[in-house]
Order: sequence, then structure tokens, then C-alpha cells
Amino acid sequence: MAKVVERLRTTMKEFDDGYQDIMTSSAEISERMASKIDESILFLDLTERQEDTIEAIVHENVRDINVELSKGVEMNRCFGDFVDPMTSAFGDDDVVPDMNELLELSAKL
Repeated sequence: MAKVVERLRTTMKEFDDGYQDIMTSSAEISERMASKIDESILFLDLTERQEDTIEAIVHENVRDINVELSKGVEMNRCFGDFVDPMTSAFGDDDVVPDMNELLELSAKL
């Protein structure tokens, strides 16, 4: 059982770390893309209407991406609501909770 607990603990930590990396990278990529497009517009010899159209598209998509990233933040909060009781129950050592503690944990989840 100790091996299962340790594997669960490691998997949850890897998932959380990976998820945080993806969220951060996605936001950075989105902002970098918008910035590069904004800079490029100056050199494309577009009409003002064309520039406005491109800028509107870019900013709309950045906003949409941010909405999706916000959903990810909520998912991460929910994941924390799952992980925190697990961490409390299993702790950082190899002690496996007794049956009553496991039942309490399952009620919280």
C-alpha cells in the first residue's frame, strides 16, 4: 500500500507541476503573439481599417484565450480541493491511514 500511496503522491505532484507549466506557457505564448502582430502591423503598409481589423481579431483571441486560462485556474482550484485532503490523510511519510481515516477521506472527496 505504501508504494501505491507514494506513486499517487508523485503522480499528483507531477500533474500539478505540469499543469502550472502549461498554463504559464500558454499565457506567455498568447501575449507574445499579440505583441509581435501589433509590432508587425506598423511595417505591413496596411490601411487603417485593415490594421484595426487585425488588431481586433488578435485582441479578441487573446481575450478568448484568457477566458480559457481562467477556466484552467478554476480546474486547478478543484484539483487542489482533491489533493489537499489526500496530502493530509497520507502525509509525507510511508504511514498508510487506517480504515476510518480512509472513509473520512472518501467522504471529503
